[in-house]
Amino acid sequence: MSEIYVSPLIENDKEIIPEFWLGGVEYRKDKKGDAFSVAEYNAQIQLPTLAELRHAYFDKADGNFISPEYRESVFSNHGKGEWTSTFLQDGTKAIERPENIVYRKGVWIAEGGKIIRVELPPSGWALEYDKPTGFPSRTSHKKEDAKEIFGNDTSYFYHVDSSLRAVMRCFYLYDLGPFFIGRVPGRTFGGDEDFRPDYRASNVGGRECRRQK
Repeated sequence: MSEIYVSPLIENDKEIIPEFWLGGVEYRKDKKGDAFSVAEYNAQIQLPTLAELRHAYFDKADGNFISPEYRESVFSNHGKGEWTSTFLQDGTKAIERPENIVYRKGVWIAEGGKIIRVELPPSGWALEYDKPTGFPSRTSHKKEDAKEIFGNDTSYFYHVDSSLRAVMRCFYLYDLGPFFIGRVPGRTFGGDEDFRPDYRASNVGGRECRRQK
């Protein structure tokens, strides 16, 4: 698959997200045949941030989606997800592109990277997204409210407000939308370990993101 070019996000003459290029989703495995964890993906490739994926999926220019190629990639990977280089610390801080993810004294730690304070809304259907971070800024418990805004792109948001959690965008087979962030409410895949940096799932991969130096 050739790289997908995504133009920059510029508002009021301010560049919010610089231009970047996305590769295809890879589903890597270790020597034991187990799926890579998000920590392993981050150690080997430059993953996109949640903000970059939100921009690539939702934003338009002159009435047209800026990256129909990325949207097509999302649709062709129905039932699967992709890790980002965005992490959520205690539900209050977004950490983008950390330099290292380590497990120390029983705690996962993200070293380095860009830290942004966030005030996340309750879990629910996304009504609006914060462009600099990619996280929903408003939600509703009624799906109909979101459909009035996003139509078929209506997506659910679910977050865990404890310790360091990896963030992914997925298009599960459940009816939660193509830009679902979090885990399926009412279903746990790894108990309290859901989306910690060592969490791994065969249907969640990583996508190379290339940026200008």
